[in-house]
Amino acid sequence: MSDEMCSSYAHIPILVKDNYPAWALKVKAYLAPNDHVRVIRHEVLEDGSEVDPTPPDADDDPEASKAWKKSEEVALGLMIGTATDLHFELCHAHERGRAWSLWCTIEEYHVLQDVSLRFDACTTAGSKYSGGK
Repeated sequence: MSDEMCSSYAHIPILVKDNYPAWALKVKAYLAPNDHVRVIRHEVLEDGSEVDPTPPDADDDPEASKAWKKSEEVALGLMIGTATDLHFELCHAHERGRAWSLWCTIEEYHVLQDVSLRFDACTTAGSKYSGGK
């Protein structure tokens, strides 16, 4: 990866336990200008339903398939470059896979962690009021 590309996403924070929402938003914003974000964003159909991103068929449209592969490389590079400190095993396991798969795995980890932290906070706060008298 060129120094220019590395410095261009230097403003994206390294993913840590408590900054997932900001990290995810900045990753999407970085990937948006050249539509690289399409590999990590649901596609919204005309009826309003959402589907997972799927690559175009290389036989039907070789140019679109080539562009999709480039988007996958850019997205994976960005995610791995900014999430490896916290998710080394996940990044290593997905480095040759699809960006969507890594994106979903990281998201799931942080959503579950957030729910767990909220439950712990509620339980702790509740015990102050119920058992403290």
